[in-house]
Amino acid sequence: MIGGAAHPHARDQSAHRHLLREGVTGGGDAIVAAFVNAMGPISHDYANSLQAADYHAWLAAAGERVGIEDVLETMTALCRIYRGDVDPLFARAKQASEQIHGARFIALADNSHVRAFVRSGGIMPGVLNFLNEGQ
Repeated sequence: MIGGAAHPHARDQSAHRHLLREGVTGGGDAIVAAFVNAMGPISHDYANSLQAADYHAWLAAAGERVGIEDVLETMTALCRIYRGDVDPLFARAKQASEQIHGARFIALADNSHVRAFVRSGGIMPGVLNFLNEGQ
C-alpha cells in the first residue's frame, strides 16, 4: 500500500466542501482563489487543473471521513506513507504509520498538502523501488 497525503483518522470535511462549493457556484477562477486563500500559493499548472475539474463530482465525493485507526495494528501489507512536512496533518499521518507493522514513513521536506500532491512525481522513483521490493 502506498498512502500519500492520507491518514486513517475521522475528519470533518465541511471546510473542503466549502472550497468546492466555490467552484460549483463561481466557476474555475473562484475555486482557484478559494484554494489560494485557504492553502497559499499554487502553481499555474495546478490552478489550470483546478479550473478544469468537475466540481459537482468532487463535491459529491467529499463526504465525512470515517476513522479506521483501530485496524492499523492488524495490517500486514507492505506500506509506504508519505506526507509533506509542513502539512497540518503531518504528525497524524506519521503517528498512523508507526502503528502499522513494517510501514515506512517518508517526510517530504518543505511540502504542504497541496505542494506534495502537485509534486508527487518526485516520489515516483522511491514508489517504484518499493513496488519492486514486493515481487
